[in-house]
Amino acid sequence: MAAIYIFFLRKHWVDDLPNEHFFFYLATCFVFIVTLSPFIVDLPHLFSGVYSRYNFDPFVDLLNGYGSPLQECIENIVLFIPFAYTLRWATRRSLWKTLLIGILYSLMIELIQPMISEVRVFDVTDIITNTCGTLIGALGYSFVTHIQHKFGTQG
Repeated sequence: MAAIYIFFLRKHWVDDLPNEHFFFYLATCFVFIVTLSPFIVDLPHLFSGVYSRYNFDPFVDLLNGYGSPLQECIENIVLFIPFAYTLRWATRRSLWKTLLIGILYSLMIELIQPMISEVRVFDVTDIITNTCGTLIGALGYSFVTHIQHKFGTQG
């Protein structure tokens, strides 16, 4: 991801909202690293086929009390708040486009996880909670910009 930034994005971002783009890049990298972190160890799993579990039952872990599902839900929400906030800040995208990008980014992560790790699984609950975090972050940006315009400050 650093190479993508250095070679393709940096020149454009230096001229156009460099701070905003840099923080969006950091938030994106953080989400990517946290959600796909075991891929370095489990990379050979990529070539052995996809046979990991897929969970299409929303909040089944929470309902059945497996592990610490409430904590995982909260972590997924919190993880996507800065992603959505910095996406809107850097690109000035609408709330709905930001929400769509957040859903697609979460879906991409969930589809990749079972392909590269025996430990990670596709979980629809993660997509739902990541989307909630995206919505909170996008609404947070709207709230901050509304307050800034109301009191005449720039951000």
